[in-house]
Amino acid sequence: MNAQYGAETLREYRGTHHRYALTIPMKHTIALVCFALLCGHVAAQEGQTFNVVMQNQVQGPATGFSVKEVPDGYLVFSGQRGLSSTPQDPFVTLFDFSGQVVWEKDYVVARYSNYGLPDPVCRTPDGGFASGVSVFGLTSDIDSLFLWRFDAQGDTVFTRFLMADTTMTIRKCIRTMNGDFVLTGLHEFPEEQYLLRTDSLGNIKHFAGFANFDGYGGMGLAEDPSGNFYLTGFQDNIAHRGSLIKCDSVGNLLWTRLYEMENGISEWLSALVLSDSSVLVVGDKGVNFGNSSAIISRYTSDGDLLWTDDVVTGIGGPSYINRLTDAFQRPDGTIVVAGQYEWQGTGFFGFVQAYSMEGDSLWRRAFRYMTDSVYSYPAIWDLEPTSDGGMILTGAATIMPGYSEHLWLVKTDSLGCVVPGCQNVGVQEFTIDLQEHLDVSPNPAHDRVNVLLTLPETGEIEGQAQVLLLDATGRTVLEQPMQRNLNQLRTTVEVSALPAGMFYLHLCDAQRWLAGSKVVVE
Repeated sequence: MNAQYGAETLREYRGTHHRYALTIPMKHTIALVCFALLCGHVAAQEGQTFNVVMQNQVQGPATGFSVKEVPDGYLVFSGQRGLSSTPQDPFVTLFDFSGQVVWEKDYVVARYSNYGLPDPVCRTPDGGFASGVSVFGLTSDIDSLFLWRFDAQGDTVFTRFLMADTTMTIRKCIRTMNGDFVLTGLHEFPEEQYLLRTDSLGNIKHFAGFANFDGYGGMGLAEDPSGNFYLTGFQDNIAHRGSLIKCDSVGNLLWTRLYEMENGISEWLSALVLSDSSVLVVGDKGVNFGNSSAIISRYTSDGDLLWTDDVVTGIGGPSYINRLTDAFQRPDGTIVVAGQYEWQGTGFFGFVQAYSMEGDSLWRRAFRYMTDSVYSYPAIWDLEPTSDGGMILTGAATIMPGYSEHLWLVKTDSLGCVVPGCQNVGVQEFTIDLQEHLDVSPNPAHDRVNVLLTLPETGEIEGQAQVLLLDATGRTVLEQPMQRNLNQLRTTVEVSALPAGMFYLHLCDAQRWLAGSKVVVE
C-alpha cells in the first residue's frame, strides 16, 4: 500500500471468495424494455457483455457512483455500508471484462458526501484516479473536504486536506486540460455551489461560490476547449429552477441560465461539452411531484437554447421520479444519455437513449427489475463509453419491500444489447437473468445444436416460445418453436446447411426476449 494518511484503516479482500452476481434470488428478474427497434448489423457489436448485481456482504445499501475502464477490466467506485457497519464507506471494486469480481477495498474512515448523486471520481494523468471525500478520519459530521488520490490499482497515494467550513459535499470531479483538478458540490453554509480548483498535488489555486443553492444544490461540471467551466444544479431563489452557470477558468461568472417553466420544479444533474463546443445538460422537471419528465437541453456556448426534449412523461405519486443523470458523445456525434423513470402501471426502469446532435431520438433501451408483483427501483448514476465501442453503466438496483439496495453494473454493446442482435428479434421486453440457465450444446457445432432453458419457479411464458438464429449481419436465418415441459423449454436446431461462422441465438416468447447465446458453426 502507498497510504500516507496515518488515520486510514483499509480493509482489502481479494479474489475467489465471493461471486456477488449469485447472491440475488432468482425471483428478482432483470428486464430490458426496448421502446424503439433500430436496424443494424450484429457484426458491428463487439466485445464482451454482462449484467452483475452485487449484494453488499453486510446486507446494507450499495450504490455505484463511478465506473472507469482500466487495462484489467472496470473499476467501480461506490458507497456501501462498511464491513465495520459504518453507514456509507467509499469502496473500490475491480471487475474483470466478464463481470467477475477480482478484488474489493473498503476505506472505513472516509465518506463520499454526494448523497448518492453521480460520479465524484476523475482520472489522473498517471493512470490513477482522484476524488473529493468528506469526514476523512473525523466524526459523522460532513464538515471537511479532502482530495483523495488513488493509483490504478485503487490503492491510496495520498490525501490532502482542502477545506473545513460547516458542510462540504462533493458531487463532481474533473481533470482539466493542464492536469489540475476541479471539484464542485454544495457548500452550506453559505448556501452556494462551489468551484474549487487545485493542482495535481491538491494545493488550492482558486475557489468561487455561486449563491442561492440549497439541499442537493450543485451537481455537474464540465470544461470547454477554452478552459471555461459549466456548472449544473438547481437554484432555490426562483421556485427551484434548473441552473446552468458558465464561468471562466478562475471562477468569474460569465452567465447563468435557468430552466423556464411556469409551475413546479426542475434540476440539471449533469453537463457535457459537445464536439462543437455547445453544452448539453440533462436532468428532470416535475409539477408538484406529480407529472414528471426526464429532460435534455442543448445550449450554445453563449447560452442560447438550441433544443430541448421531454424524454419520458407520466403520472405518479409523491415518490415519482423521471430523470436523466449522465451523458457521453461518440466520435460520430451521437449523444447517449442515461437515467431512470417510472411508467404508470408498469414499474420503474433504468434506461439509455441515443440522440442526434439535432435532438432527434434514435433509440432507447430500458432496464427493469421485476419481482413477484413488487416494484423495484433501478437507478443509473454513471454511463461511460468503452474501448470496444460499447458502454458500461453503474448505479443501484433497489428491491422492494425492505428497500434492499445493491450495486448494479451492466456492460452492453453499442446498441444497448447484452446479446448482439437484440434489436432485431421483434419483441419489446428483454429479460437477461436467465442467461446462466441456458444450455446450448454442442458449441461449436457441425450438424445440430440442442437448446435447453430452465425457467425459475415464478417464470411465466406468454404464448408460444420461439428460437431465432441470426447471422453476422443481423438477418434471421432460422426460426422455430420450442417445446415446454414443466419449467423447461427445449428444441434442437439443425445447422448443417448453414455456412461456417458465428451466429447469434435468441429465445423469446410472444412478449419477451428470454435468453441468448453466440453459436459457432464449423
